[in-house]
Amino acid sequence: MKILAFSEHYYPIRGGNVSYVDNISRCLGRLGHRVTLVVPASNGDTFPRSRSIRNVTIKSISIPRALYNTRVGRRLFAFGARKVMRQLMHQTSFDIIHVLYGHQIPSSIFQEAERSRVATFWTVHNVPPTEYRSASPGRWSLGQRLYRRMAQVIHRRRISRAACDRLICVSDQTRRHVLQAGASPSRAVVIPIGVDTRKFRPLHKNAIAVFRRKQRWTDRAVLLTVGGFVPHKGQELVLKALPELIAKFPDILYVCIGPIRDRAYFARLEQLVARQHLEGRVLFLSGVSDEDLVCYYSACDTYIQPSLAEGFCLTALEAMACGKHIIGTGAGEMRNYILRANAGTIIGSTARAVCKGLMNNLEKPPRQEGKRLNRFVTREYSWEATAKKTVKLYQTAAYNKYPPKLA
Repeated sequence: MKILAFSEHYYPIRGGNVSYVDNISRCLGRLGHRVTLVVPASNGDTFPRSRSIRNVTIKSISIPRALYNTRVGRRLFAFGARKVMRQLMHQTSFDIIHVLYGHQIPSSIFQEAERSRVATFWTVHNVPPTEYRSASPGRWSLGQRLYRRMAQVIHRRRISRAACDRLICVSDQTRRHVLQAGASPSRAVVIPIGVDTRKFRPLHKNAIAVFRRKQRWTDRAVLLTVGGFVPHKGQELVLKALPELIAKFPDILYVCIGPIRDRAYFARLEQLVARQHLEGRVLFLSGVSDEDLVCYYSACDTYIQPSLAEGFCLTALEAMACGKHIIGTGAGEMRNYILRANAGTIIGSTARAVCKGLMNNLEKPPRQEGKRLNRFVTREYSWEATAKKTVKLYQTAAYNKYPPKLA
């Protein structure tokens, strides 16, 4: 099949959404399908290593650097994508049009697609502003509350009126939000995100020991959270729980890894560290490569995912692929894979619940089951499985929309 795909986010942005866009395109190409991926770029070319992948072609739309990953920038991309789509469809007869990520772009793309006999798909990772919760909603101003309400109305309207054949939801929870937004149940299908378990896998104990010595963690109990610094990721809950934990386990070190997406929230976290005298016990890191991330996952003592809301929650699944039991709130797909793999504890989304969950884990550490957990993730959440399910949906939806004419 010839697939024309779009995404509002791409490298150098990091996160689960971009990982999905990149990996699903690669796997579709490996399965023999030809993928043309249209993405924004702030400085000409985008992610040049994708060019070497068989059957995947990148088309970038230049966005001014100052507007990249802003609302205005996404609107400019949506306008440019529609123009590029006309050009590409004039040159090539595509079988599938798929918006892999985006909220601004679907309406314009699907309107254009209605003029041709092409099956259309939209992968919905979340329904804003459902995902954007805060541990301290009382801090919101009246303007923020009004904006949140307006965003809710706009995004629900986009989903309910989306002129696509199928809405691919990344988790059961996202599907529930999509249905609440007014989408037809027959159009909303769940296909979970995957993990590259050849990359995210348990390290040998000797490699872990070397990494811990290098980080000076030899005598520390290391807690780890991976995710962007935004309110709904919940790092604030762990910081509030730390003083009580440190009173019983004085060697604790809490490591937070992720891009700074909300500077006001990140400043609040830094203030909380200073106010609670946690200097030397909390480490904030950004710009960590996937290769180093595997080391952090494997070398930590406890992985904690305190998210208030998620579309899927890829980072906790990556940690599981690296052999870690998860202490998590169960947001997104987290509850499903933790319970199905018997690989952790579901906790509430409060500082008290986080403290209790971590206290139990530190008092009675779970046994190491790296190989079993990696096998579970490989079997249930590999990118190859995600791509094959997506292709099957392509074929079913396209056949139902345009059945072959009988002779």
